[in-house]
Amino acid sequence: MIEVAIFSYNRHFYLKNALHSVQRNVSDVRVRIYDDGSDQSEMKKFLAENSDLVGARLKGLDSKHGGLYTNMQSALDEAQEDYLLLMQDDTQIVRKMEREDLEAINRAFEVFPTAAFLSVMFLKGEKKRRYKRVLRADGENQLYRSKSLEDGVVQSYYDVVLCNVPRLRAAGWKFENTEVANMKKARELFGEMPIMRNPLMFFCPEVPFFRDRRQSLAARIIAKRRKENPIFHDMTAEAVAKLKGRALGVFPYAEDWLNPTLQGLRRPFVFKDVKANLWLNLLYAIETKLLGR
Repeated sequence: MIEVAIFSYNRHFYLKNALHSVQRNVSDVRVRIYDDGSDQSEMKKFLAENSDLVGARLKGLDSKHGGLYTNMQSALDEAQEDYLLLMQDDTQIVRKMEREDLEAINRAFEVFPTAAFLSVMFLKGEKKRRYKRVLRADGENQLYRSKSLEDGVVQSYYDVVLCNVPRLRAAGWKFENTEVANMKKARELFGEMPIMRNPLMFFCPEVPFFRDRRQSLAARIIAKRRKENPIFHDMTAEAVAKLKGRALGVFPYAEDWLNPTLQGLRRPFVFKDVKANLWLNLLYAIETKLLGR
C-alpha cells in the first residue's frame, strides 16, 4: 500500500540512516533511491551495494536543487502502490508504522476527497508562532488542518510528503522546480493538505547541506570538527503511546517528542549545520553574499 522514495546527494551517512529507518519501521515496503549524481566514493560504493534499490541516477540540473524535482517525477511515474512517501536523505522515520497509522492515512484522504498530499512530519519548534497562526486541531477527524485565513492561503504541499498516487495521476501532476511553485499548483488542483495527528518522521538536525551542489567554507569547517553526526533514536513504545494518547490540542513539535543521538544540540532544532554556530553562520552569510548565491 505504501512505498518510499529517498532522494540523495553526497550524504552517505544520512542516506544510510534514512534507508535503515524505513527498513526498521515500515513492514513490507518497496523502497527506491533516486540519487542526484553523487560523486563521493563512499556514496558511489553504497549505491552500487544497493543497486537493486536505485532508480535512475541524474546529474544535477541548472538549479540549486539539482535534479530533485525531476527525480520526484521519476518516483511518481514508477510508483506501484497507492501511497508514495517522498523522503530526502536528511529525514528519518522515527517510529514503527502500525496498522492504525495506515487506517489514519486512509481516513485523512476520505475526509479530504480532493487532497493528493498528506503531511506525516512532526512540526518544527522554530515555527511555533506560525503554526499557531495558520493551523488548527480538527477534533471530529482527529488531524490538523489550515485555519480559515483572510488571505485564503492554506497548507497544500511540502517537498517531504505522502502522496496519493491515483489522484496525482488523474490530475496529470508534474512537479515544478521549486517548493513554492509546487505549493501554488497543489493549492489550485487539490486544495488543502491535512496534517497527520500522530506523525511518523522528521528532519535530522544540523546536517551538512549543499547549495549549487557545493558546500560552503563554513560547512567544510564544521565537517572537519564534527566527530558524530546527530540523528534521532527511534521512539520507544512508551513514547509512542504517550504521543498517541495526548490531547489533540497538544501540537506534535519534534523537540517535545524526539531524542537526538547527540546531546547539547541547539533548540529549537536547526537543520543546516552552519546555523548551530553563531560565527560560522556569520561566515556562511558573508560567503553567500560575496558569491551571490
